[in-house]
Parts: sequence; structure tokens; C-alpha cells
Amino acid sequence: MDEAGSVVGDAPYIALIAAVSLIALNAFFAAVEIAYVSARRSRLQELADRQDRRARLALALLDDLSGLLAAVQIAVTLIGVLAGATVVTAVGTSLGHLLHSLGWSSVSAYGLGLAIGTVAFSLLVILLGELAPKRIAYQRAEGIALAVAPVMRGLIWFIYPVIWLLARCTNGISRLLGVRTTDTRRYTQAELALVVDLTEDLTRDERELTRRVLAFTETEVRETMVPRTDWVAVGAEATLNEFIEVALRSGFSRLPIHGANVDEVVGVFHVKEASRLARDGHGNEPIARHVKPALAVPESVSGLNALTQMREARQQMAIVIDEFGQVVGLVTVEDLLEELVGEVFDESDRQPRKWRRADDGSYLVDAGIGLKELSGVLGVRLPLSEDYETLGGLILERLGRIPAEGEQLEINGVSLRVLRVERQRIRKVRIEKSV
Repeated sequence: MDEAGSVVGDAPYIALIAAVSLIALNAFFAAVEIAYVSARRSRLQELADRQDRRARLALALLDDLSGLLAAVQIAVTLIGVLAGATVVTAVGTSLGHLLHSLGWSSVSAYGLGLAIGTVAFSLLVILLGELAPKRIAYQRAEGIALAVAPVMRGLIWFIYPVIWLLARCTNGISRLLGVRTTDTRRYTQAELALVVDLTEDLTRDERELTRRVLAFTETEVRETMVPRTDWVAVGAEATLNEFIEVALRSGFSRLPIHGANVDEVVGVFHVKEASRLARDGHGNEPIARHVKPALAVPESVSGLNALTQMREARQQMAIVIDEFGQVVGLVTVEDLLEELVGEVFDESDRQPRKWRRADDGSYLVDAGIGLKELSGVLGVRLPLSEDYETLGGLILERLGRIPAEGEQLEINGVSLRVLRVERQRIRKVRIEKSV
């Protein structure tokens, strides 16, 4: 009886030692997981190039990240099983004895004791064994990855048969379910943007450029194109001299060439090429004889997709078509690059194409400007909708009709005054921000 009583009396101390040990182990493996997921390969490679043995081990573990994560998962699972078999049971039993001595029935006392033990230990594991070590590991990813590399390499070697067996079973189940297995994780734009915001090594400009790159992958061509109603085009029957005159008057170096009507775009031509041909005595020849076919891209493709197509076709301009094959606009490489680096000007640009700031602090804006771009210019979030993408579309949606010149309205603390309307289309708007 004395020995049994001694064991029962020591149970809380045994449970405490076991709990601390298991939480520490759980914290170790949680930190390992986040450290290797967050570690910068470039930094580890730099250390490996200096003959750092631990850095080489860490790089080898990164190359087999799925194996490392499998080892971590196995360890965490075993810790959970041991915790349930020892700590939770011991704590639940001790609390059960206490509650039973207070007059509770055996079933109620031990049931409640087990529940309290489970909840208490789970909270400790979440706080001390998961959240805290993961936060620390994220801030010191490379240092922790280097420190634990030898230990994790040895652990993976020791339990490799188990990892191999589990990987084969997982792949088999995936194939039965028709799921294609891959070692490459796909991150959403939101996840990547969060990583950018949390990365302290980036400068303000680097962070902004990275955000623009992420947004660019989901920006559709229709958001950056010049609408068909706003472009300058030349008929295929025009001579090279006439083309040069129109190009110089418009200020654009490349112009689309159309057939019998504007929807029938037969190509794109550059004023430099036209000038060269004119100097060689071909100035009175029709441009149709020299024009090359234009690249066409759907309005729904991403800016990145369009840029890739234009690069492969070696074209600086592409015609944008809708789902019915109708021409709806055009887009240039410059338009797409401006989504990444902001407004780009060269010596041929006469002025900013879409907006300029007046001396009185107001903005003179082309109504065809995209609302995302305008929000960035003004520093004010303007309402977006699937029904419109431009400032002109927003004004039409709010008024429900074509406004008269001089008409005013206010949206989100921004005063809009319509300056010019041509052919049932809003052209120019003056914008003043409320003080």
C-alpha cells in the first residue's frame, strides 16, 4: 500500500516533468518546420560557399523539404500520442482523485478530470509548443536552420524507412483519388503579399515593386489597354507619307493599320520604318504593301501572359479582342511595364497621357483612366465594380445618364467636375480632393 501511495503521490511530479519535456520537444519541431520553410536559400548558400558544414547540411535538407516535413510530422504525432498516454492521463487521474475525495462520483470525477487535463495541456502546447516557437523561428530562420541541421539530418536517416513507407502510401492514396502529387507548393497572391509585408529586409521601393509584380499576374489586359474609341489608326489605303503625317500629329510612334473599317485591323506600323521607306523613294506607296500582321490577344488574359506573347512574337504592340473576336483596344509593352514600375516617359511623350496636376492643386484627368491607377494617384480608395473599370464608367454608373459639361458630383470625399463630353462619351474630368 505504501508503494502504491507513493506512486500516486509522485504522479503530479511525473506528469509535470513529462509535460515540460513533451512541450519542449513539440516546440523544437515546430521551430524546425517554420525555420526551414522561411529560411533564405541565398543566405545559406553564401555560408556554404564559405565552407560552413552546417549550411551545407541545411541546404541538403531544403532540397528534400518533403522528407524533412515528414520527419517533423512523425515526431509531432508521436509526441501527441505520448502526451495522451502519459501527461493527460496522469493529470486526469490526479484531478479525478481530488474530485472523488470531495464527494463526486467516480465516473463524474475521473471524466471531468480527464477533460480538464486535456484542455489545459492542449492550451499549453498551442501557446508554448506551437505559437511562441514558430514566431521566434520565423524571425531567426537561418540561425535555427543551421543549429538544428545535424540533429535533423540524423533523425531523418534514423527514421528514413518510415518516411519512405508513408510517402509511398500517400502517393498511392492520391493516385486512387485522382490527385496529381507534386513537391511544389502553390502560393496564392494573398499569401505571397503577406510574406512581402512581413519581410523586414526589403526597402519601401522594393516592397512596392514586389506588390506590383504580384498584382500584375492577375491584372487583365482590359485594365491596361487603350480603348478602340481612343486610339489613332490609319487606313491601309493611305500612303507612307500620309502615315508619317498622322503619326507625327498624334505623337505616337506606332499606329494600328485597319482595312475597310476599324474592326478590321490588318497590322501595326512604326513611324521609323515608314520614314526609312519614304527616304528610299516609297513615300507615295500604300502602306498596305509594307505592313506586317498584328498580334492579337484576348482582353481576359493577364498582363503577364500578354507580355510573354508579345516578347515571343517580338511585337511592341498587340490588338486586344473580346470573346467574339471584335477589336476592343490595343496594348503596348510600355503600357504593361507601367503596371510594374509606374508611369514611363521617353523623349517622344508630350505629356502624361492620363492625368496631370494643375497649379491650383486639382487634377485634370482623362476619363478613360483606370480606377486602380487613379486611386493610387489621389491616395483615395475609389469604388470598384465588375460593371465599370474607368473613371468615366464610375461617373455614368453614379448618374445613370451621360452628364452635361460642367456637371459636378462627389464620391468618397472627392469632387468630380465633367469638363468635356464628346460623342456621348466623357473625355475630361477635373478632380479636387476635399480638405
